[in-house]
Amino acid sequence: MEDIMADLAECWGWGPPTMNDMGVAELIGWRAQALERRQKDR
Repeated sequence: MEDIMADLAECWGWGPPTMNDMGVAELIGWRAQALERRQKDR
């Protein structure tokens, strides 16, 4: 669970400026996309 919160905090730092207005479901979906991009970059 800690790594999820760490990823969430990381995403919060460089995510889209509208993130504060996003719903939880949108945030989870956006985080999943970010993780997919991160895996592709490796």
